[in-house]
Amino acid sequence: MLPGDQAVIKDVLEGLILKYQAKRWEAARQAAAAEAAAKASSAPTPKRRQQARRAAQPPG
Repeated sequence: MLPGDQAVIKDVLEGLILKYQAKRWEAARQAAAAEAAAKASSAPTPKRRQQARRAAQPPG
């Protein structure tokens, strides 16, 4: 194989590898963002915290 052809093939393969890695990184970033959003939305609001404190207090 000619050196020029080898360089082209190498460049194509490197490009495919970079594209694959970018997709993986983006998927991991989106998963982390979704997890963070889920944690934030499941955190109790101040009103819910107050209601929980009242429910935990003994009557009287």
